[in-house]
Amino acid sequence: MENTQSPPNQNLTETAVQRQTSSNNSRLLVTVVISILLTASVAGSIVYFWQKSASEKTIDNLEQKISSLEEQISEMKKEEGVSKPVDSSPVATQAPTLSPVPQGTKLSEIKYTLPEGWEAKMRSDQNDLFLSPKEEGGFLAIKVYPYDGKTGRREYYCQLTKFCIDATYFTPVQTGNISGYKANALDNSGGGPEYFGAKGDKFYVISSFSPSYPPDNYFDRTFQQVIDSLVF
Repeated sequence: MENTQSPPNQNLTETAVQRQTSSNNSRLLVTVVISILLTASVAGSIVYFWQKSASEKTIDNLEQKISSLEEQISEMKKEEGVSKPVDSSPVATQAPTLSPVPQGTKLSEIKYTLPEGWEAKMRSDQNDLFLSPKEEGGFLAIKVYPYDGKTGRREYYCQLTKFCIDATYFTPVQTGNISGYKANALDNSGGGPEYFGAKGDKFYVISSFSPSYPPDNYFDRTFQQVIDSLVF
């Protein structure tokens, strides 16, 4: 019968080798663990110091901004405590200059058609074209002014006439061959509404007056025909 038992010396050698291998593995494991711990520690330190540096820079910037704001607030408080001189000088305003015949334009060049019983005349003392019924009263008086074209027509009208008040209101209307406005509720000493419009560098104002008696007078019945017939 064959004996397969290993010799004693061989068993001792294998045991020694196993112990040596186990010892080497343990040392390697310890080395790896230590390396990992050292790496983590170094990386953590780097991150910590970087964050600390960034935080310190942010804090410094905020402190500088706060200091700047405090200085601005202090200056504003000082300025509020100093009274500033008030400019009480009046603001110069220039109203348009009245000119019934600007740049060669003549009132006599305005064309119109009058109903029966109306008449027309030039009034040199008023610098206007006066259109009215021969009887029962009432009239339309047309004046011409220079117009720069830059100022709004309603504003220009108020500057010219000085008739506009808080209650004044304007209604868009067609006046002959030009579009314009009808001005109502004016401070014009009992006069009626006025019509105005512009053509080129000319500004036309038509004053109106209607007699209170008789109520259904000839002027009230026919004046719109005259306004519609105007050609500027």
